[in-house]
Amino acid sequence: MDNAVAFYTYPTTQPPASAKDIKNIVYFFPNASGLTSLTPGDKVKIGKFDPGTSIGFVLMQNAWDTTKATLNNDAIHYCTNDVLNPETDATKRKHAVIINYTPENKVLIGFEDWDRSSPDCDNDFNDVIIYCTIVQG
Repeated sequence: MDNAVAFYTYPTTQPPASAKDIKNIVYFFPNASGLTSLTPGDKVKIGKFDPGTSIGFVLMQNAWDTTKATLNNDAIHYCTNDVLNPETDATKRKHAVIINYTPENKVLIGFEDWDRSSPDCDNDFNDVIIYCTIVQG
């Protein structure tokens, strides 16, 4: 699949309860898989954030159209905040495995890009893997 990856922010004390709570989604890898020019280790700086701000990440399933080089904003969104994901079974809503690697101030995130209630889902959480370096100060 030609997935896109983006992020959103929210007040740490007020995590989003629904998609309506997300004010802005910022795409940083519009084509994060399939035929892409990305290579392992490619980096993008997403910005500085005020204390009390949390960052959520979103994988947009098959959102990149390689023929037109455009992004389909209506693609299914799978978020690191499980409550935002579309599965009706709450136990199937997790689409991101998040691992804190504190020795290097990194957070590793592996995404599953398929509806987890589908029997076709492989539940491998390796469809897109990113890491974030956290710099304080």
